[in-house]
Amino acid sequence: MRSKPAPFPRQQLRAATQLGRLDAALGRLEVQEASVAQELARHAAADAAREAEGEAARRRERASSRARLLSSLRSAVHATPGALEWKRHLEALLAEAKALAAPYKADPGTKAARRAVDKALTLGVQQVSASREQVSRLSLRLGALMAEQGPGPASAYAQLALAAKICVQCEVQVTRLPGFAFPLAEVAVAVAAGQPAFAELLIAQLVAACPLCLPMVYGRDGAGAGEEAWLRLSGYKVRTDEDSGQTTRESTDEYMLRVGGFVRLYAAFTQCDAANNPHGLKKAWTWLARFLNAVPADRASATALIAFLQVAAYRLHRAYRGQALKLFEVVHRDYLARLNACEDPDARANFTRIKTFLEERAYLAEPEGRALPKFDTSSIDRA
Repeated sequence: MRSKPAPFPRQQLRAATQLGRLDAALGRLEVQEASVAQELARHAAADAAREAEGEAARRRERASSRARLLSSLRSAVHATPGALEWKRHLEALLAEAKALAAPYKADPGTKAARRAVDKALTLGVQQVSASREQVSRLSLRLGALMAEQGPGPASAYAQLALAAKICVQCEVQVTRLPGFAFPLAEVAVAVAAGQPAFAELLIAQLVAACPLCLPMVYGRDGAGAGEEAWLRLSGYKVRTDEDSGQTTRESTDEYMLRVGGFVRLYAAFTQCDAANNPHGLKKAWTWLARFLNAVPADRASATALIAFLQVAAYRLHRAYRGQALKLFEVVHRDYLARLNACEDPDARANFTRIKTFLEERAYLAEPEGRALPKFDTSSIDRA
């Protein structure tokens, strides 16, 4: 079989030239593609920067608008100067604790430790029950857990977490079982005895959730203030759908239940008999005096007042006797008259409750749930 003859040198040269031209063309195409890709990347980066700048501007505008609304509402706040000064103190304390805890909370290296603390705190708070034995046991356990964190970011994180979990438990339990405020408050007081800042951190979170715990009320007459801003400031649960932008809120009845629960817990904390209570009965007297001096009479404030009286009036009367009776008389003579004049049909039930409580001298009897049995008999009863 004869082999194919080799190409002529001239043909080889022409083929090589063509290949060179093709390689050069491909090189130019690659350079052009890279240039186009770089240009597209620059355009994409510029678009992303403009979008981010626009979104940041929109966020700033929303924040500015909200700040204007809040400012106008705060100008119509109903509270004594002393209450407002204390509110600023609580807000500063809460902000300081959150700032201290923030690096610890964001550190991936502390994730396991945080998870363990959260689990122990959740379990401890959920196990609180109406028995002296259980309150003592959980107080020791939670107090020891707080002490283990030492000073600094870990302690701030744990105290904030415990305060938040107590507030959640208050919403879940105290709103359904009013007497549960007493054992929950006793555990909180016991923890606060070993952690001086904890009492005010808890109260700061209570006030943030329910301003009537201060006590204070945001008025609706702030110039240009919107309904949604007023609802949020007053402690209503308001949710805005991110997709539709539609806003929904809890019902007024649900809100009133939570107001009553939060104020019950605050009142239970103040009347706790523990000798080392950092926020004791004098604060209950202060709360009632500030309430009568500044808070308008309406359904929400009446809900807070009857909850407070049912929990703390017994100890106030035992401690202050005649002076407490004078304060109760101001409630009966002045507050009830203002409540009756507000012409809110939904406030009538609380008007009757407060009037009956005072006229029947219900403050002479120890509140239900205050005297804890030595052991929890509920599990025995179920057996």
